[in-house]
Amino acid sequence: MLPTEQIQTELGYADVILVEARSIGGISGSPVFVRNTFMTKVKNRRGEDDVLFANGPGVTLLGLMHGHWDIRESDLNKPSIIHDRQHGVNMGIAMVVPAAKIQETLYAPDLIAIRQESERKLLSQSVPGMD
Repeated sequence: MLPTEQIQTELGYADVILVEARSIGGISGSPVFVRNTFMTKVKNRRGEDDVLFANGPGVTLLGLMHGHWDIRESDLNKPSIIHDRQHGVNMGIAMVVPAAKIQETLYAPDLIAIRQESERKLLSQSVPGMD
């Protein structure tokens, strides 16, 4: 299930997806992929329906690993959160920045203009006699 509203994090509310995953310092920014699972019914030897789960074709980029999500239940509706960073390896729930948010950022008009200007400068430097 993907959230339809922002999730409370140590930095406030954010557009993130919560996943059950191990969160280790240094993996922030790593891609997070998902594979669709489908369910099918097959007849067993007794003629009864058995349910099988199988991986669907291909994988989808869910987003980028952000870090561990750790909020005490009693703090869920508080406007500010005190985050405990005393543990080196976190088991449980991790936050993922959705792929749609990454695409939205990369294709923001201002960033496109900056990239085009940088590319124009690089191209002009690589051609002799061009200013």
